[in-house]
Amino acid sequence: MFSAIIAAMTGCKDEAANMPQGAELATTSERTSKDETKATPLSQEVNTLTMDPTEAAIKNMTPGPEHKELAASEGRWETSMTYWDHEGATPTVTKGTCEMKMVLGGRYQQSIYKGNVNGTEFEGIGYVAYDNAKKMFVNTWIDNMGTGILYLEGAYDANSNSTEMVGKCMDPATCRQKGMRQITKNLDENTQVMEMYETPENGREYKTMEIRFAKR
Repeated sequence: MFSAIIAAMTGCKDEAANMPQGAELATTSERTSKDETKATPLSQEVNTLTMDPTEAAIKNMTPGPEHKELAASEGRWETSMTYWDHEGATPTVTKGTCEMKMVLGGRYQQSIYKGNVNGTEFEGIGYVAYDNAKKMFVNTWIDNMGTGILYLEGAYDANSNSTEMVGKCMDPATCRQKGMRQITKNLDENTQVMEMYETPENGREYKTMEIRFAKR
């Protein structure tokens, strides 16, 4: 849900949103293989290919247990963000707030984040969806420190109770793409943690950001 905050601080914005639907996202680490990006839905999969087209369309547009899980995060959150400008840098900690709510009939989770980044007022808007047709979680982000739209997608892992999403964005320092990986975990009903990692071209993955959310 805050996958682009680190992108905003570095000027990095995603180009993957312009890829055709279904285009393969680049792996950001050896732990994120093509098979691992397949969704692990909370609900049992239904083969819509055997359905009547109208029935399939209704099935795909109807919120399910994954959307109910997103709705559990509705409310106001206090945030503490730790970020690293580059690998090995001294971390910086900044505070903020986040308002989460479900929109369009409970189909999408909207997050509005407000805070301060390097002395500059920061505001961003994110959307998290569970795409019933793709059986994947999708995350988009826009903010006042760029003009692009960041896009990530991935799967829920029941074993770790976390959602991992991957994508690619442009590195403004090199004008080359770098991989991004985001892990979001619910520690309890009032505490969430999001971690962001990036992999420079021909480089190794390192942690760039961690945000802890505490519900008011």
